[in-house]
Amino acid sequence: MPRILDRHRNRFADQRRGNTLVLVTAILVLLVIVATAYISRTRVGRATAAAQQQATIVDDRAESIGNMLATEVAEVQERIASTVH
Repeated sequence: MPRILDRHRNRFADQRRGNTLVLVTAILVLLVIVATAYISRTRVGRATAAAQQQATIVDDRAESIGNMLATEVAEVQERIASTVH
């Protein structure tokens, strides 16, 4: 009788080890999926931030150039007006 019980215990222990292995593997796969999603989302976020920063720089430069041109045009108009009168 003890042999039969030992066989059942060994079989049960083997099944538990197998279940544990499957569970650990599934958890590792989920962690890899989460890490991959995090990394790809971070890359997209960085690319978006860089593009936004470049757009802001371009807008600032365009505004500066527009202000410089407006100042030059105003000065030329003042010179013309002062020479005419």
